[in-house]
Amino acid sequence: MITHLLLKLEKKNLWKTWCKFIVEKHLEEAKATLREENLIRETNWIIETLQGDYVYYQHETESGKKKPWNESHTLNWLHAYIFGTCLSERIEGEEAIEKMEALLDSSSTNKTVGYDIKI
Repeated sequence: MITHLLLKLEKKNLWKTWCKFIVEKHLEEAKATLREENLIRETNWIIETLQGDYVYYQHETESGKKKPWNESHTLNWLHAYIFGTCLSERIEGEEAIEKMEALLDSSSTNKTVGYDIKI
């Protein structure tokens, strides 16, 4: 099962720094938390347009649904805080895919990977 989210990016530099921090400093811990949440992949792309900046966020489970995050992990608390600080205007499901595709069709769009973590 794949969950699609498109979120308005309010604080691009902080989000980019967070993504780099996860990948460079806490990748194994991030993978462990994803396993606990029944995820096999978590990825996000930063989409920069003249209309604003967005994050396309995707969770993928092998089977079943994503489990709640484990509140005993500091990394999860930090992620929730950064997520709430940097991202707003949440769009889910097919609507998120359609909006992302429309943004990417724009000639003034730049897309970069925030992170792509696979188990």
